[in-house]
Amino acid sequence: MKNRLPILLLLGLLFSASGCSTNISSLASSSEPVSSGKASSSASSSKSSSSSKGTSSAAPSSEEQSESAPTSSEAPSSQAPSSEAPSSQAPSSADTSVAVSIPEQDAHWDLDFTEYGTEFIITLGKQIKASGKLGTKSGALSIGAKAAAYPNENSSTFIPFYHAPKDSEKTTTSACNREHTWPDSRGGGSKAGGSEVESDPIMLRPTLTDDNSSRGNKFYGTGSSEWDPASCGYEAARGESARVILYTAACYYESHGLTLSNNPNDGTSKKTMGTLKTLLKWNRDYAPSDFEKLVNERYDKMGYRRNPFVDHPEYANWIWDDNGFRTTPYGGDVPTPTPGSSEVTSRDDAKALNLVTDLSNLDGKSLVITGTNSGTVYALTDQEKSETLPWYLVGTEVTVENGKLYSESDLVYFTFDEVQEDTYNISTSDGRFLYGYTAGTHYSIGLVKTEQEIRDAQSGTTISKISKDWKVVPGDNGELQMIAAESYLEYYKGSFCGYNKTPNDPIMLFA
Repeated sequence: MKNRLPILLLLGLLFSASGCSTNISSLASSSEPVSSGKASSSASSSKSSSSSKGTSSAAPSSEEQSESAPTSSEAPSSQAPSSEAPSSQAPSSADTSVAVSIPEQDAHWDLDFTEYGTEFIITLGKQIKASGKLGTKSGALSIGAKAAAYPNENSSTFIPFYHAPKDSEKTTTSACNREHTWPDSRGGGSKAGGSEVESDPIMLRPTLTDDNSSRGNKFYGTGSSEWDPASCGYEAARGESARVILYTAACYYESHGLTLSNNPNDGTSKKTMGTLKTLLKWNRDYAPSDFEKLVNERYDKMGYRRNPFVDHPEYANWIWDDNGFRTTPYGGDVPTPTPGSSEVTSRDDAKALNLVTDLSNLDGKSLVITGTNSGTVYALTDQEKSETLPWYLVGTEVTVENGKLYSESDLVYFTFDEVQEDTYNISTSDGRFLYGYTAGTHYSIGLVKTEQEIRDAQSGTTISKISKDWKVVPGDNGELQMIAAESYLEYYKGSFCGYNKTPNDPIMLFA
C-alpha cells in the first residue's frame, strides 16, 4: 500500500486538472447552442490574469486584422456556479438580513463594494473606458462579426445579435446592418450627440435588417409599446440585450447623461432606455451563456472594451433597484419583478381618466389622445415609430370601460390651444407641436418644434400641405375626428399616422 499511494494521488491530481479546463475548440465548432443561459444561478467566472489588458495591449491596430484563436486560459470558465451569482429565484423575507456575498476582484475590475448607486456607476464607467479602445461606426459590422464568428473564430460567418449560436442562425455581413441597441435617437448615436457611443462595438451590434427594422427605437420589454428580443426566436437574447444596455448606461452615464427608465414612452430628448425593472429581471433570469462570454473575451482580445456585466451580472445590484439608482447600500433584497406590461391587472391601482364628452371648449386643457383599432384602444405618445421619415408616433395600449381610461403606464398629455373655433394647436410639455402634412402622396404626422424641421428632413420630397392647426370634428358620445392639412389622425397597425379620408375608428380624449 505504501508504494501504491503516491501513484493514486498522482492519478487523482491529473483527473482533477483535466476536469477543470474548457475546450474552446469544441465550443466554437459546435453546431448547437452552447447554452441557453436560461435561469442559471451562475455568475461569470473571472478570467485568469494571463488574459488581462496587459495581453490585450498587443491587439491588432486595424479592425480588419484577423484574430488568432483564443487559448484555453482565455475561455469562459465551465466550473460549477459560485454562490455570489445573481439568482433567478426571488429571495425570501429572511434573505434580506443576510450579509451580501461580495464578488471577488478579478484582473479587470477593481471596485469598492461599499459604494452604491451613482457613485458605483461612475467608478465602474471609468474602469470600462480604461479597459480598451473604441471602434468606429463604419467598422461595427466587421468588428461584431469577428467577435461573434461561428462555428469557429476564423469563420466568415457569425451569429447576429438576438440569435442563438447554432448553424441555422449563422449569417454574413451582407444580410445585416448596424443595430443601435441604445437607439440613435435616444442618445446612442450622432442624432443625439452620442457619436462616441455609436463608436462602441459592444453597443453597436450587427443584426439582421428585419430585426433592426422591427425594433425601431423602442425600449426592451414585453409591453405593447416595448420590443422583446425573444421575438427573434432566442429567449436568452433577453439577458444578452439587458447586459448590453446595462453596460452602455454604466459607460456613458457620467459623460453623456444616458440613464435607465421605467417609462417606455419617454421622449427621445431624455436619453433614456429600459425598461429598467425588466432589464434587471432579465439580467438575473438569463445568466450569460458560454457563447456570450466567448464574444466578450474576443472583444477584449481585439483590444476593445469588455462588458463587466457579462463577467459579473450581479454588479447591477450595486447600481440600480427597480425604481432607479440605488439610494441605500445593497443588502441583497432584490425582488423578482414582473415584466412590464400595459395590461391593467388591478383597477384600484391603475390610473383612471374620464372621457371628455363636452368638446365645445378644449382651450388650455391637457388631454390624453386615444385611437382605436380592431376594438383595442391606444393612447398617443411622443415617441417616433421610426428614426426615418415619414414620422409615425407610437401608441401605448390602454383599457377603456364605461367612459373611463385605465392605464398602469405613464401617459403623455397634449395641451390644446384654440386658434379659431374648434381648431387647436396641440403641443407637448417640451414645446413640440403636432403637425399634419402631405409629403408627395403620403399623408403623415410629425411632432416637432418648428415646421422647418419637417421641411428640412423631407428636403428630397415635395411637401404640398403642412399645418399644426387641428380641426376637431365632434361625433357621438365623445367620439371625434381630428384633421390638419387634409391629414386625418388615426391609429393603424402599431402607430398613429395620417390618413387621406375619415377613418373608420374614432379619436377620443380623456382627462
